[in-house]
Amino acid sequence: MSRSKPSSSVEQLKERGNQLFSKGKLNAAIESYTEAITLCPGWEVPYVNRALCHRKLKNWENVSADCRSALALDPDLPKAHYMLGLSLLESQQLGEAIRSLQKVYSATYTSPLDLHDGDTL
Repeated sequence: MSRSKPSSSVEQLKERGNQLFSKGKLNAAIESYTEAITLCPGWEVPYVNRALCHRKLKNWENVSADCRSALALDPDLPKAHYMLGLSLLESQQLGEAIRSLQKVYSATYTSPLDLHDGDTL
C-alpha cells in the first residue's frame, strides 16, 4: 500500500469517527473509520484511530491488524507501534512486542508523546 491524501468526504468520516469515539460510541466510530478506510485505503490515520477503538474494546487481533496496516503505510507512527506492542503482549509474542515498544521509546525519547487512550489523530 502507499500513502494517499484523503478527500474532504473521507476527512469528514474520520472526524465523525473522532466525535463518536469521544462520546464512547466505539462501535459506531469503528464503522465510520471503516468507511474512511474503504474510500481511502492508503491513508494511515483511520487505521490508527480504529485500532484505538479496538484497544478500548480489548479486540487485540483487530488492534494488531490495524496497526500493521498503518505501519505498512507509515513505519514511523509511535501510536501504532505502541498499540501493536500492547496487542503483542496480550498474545504473548514478547520478542516482537519488545521490538515494537522499543521503537516507541526511540521515537519519543527526545520528544515525548502522550499515548493517552483518548487521543485520536
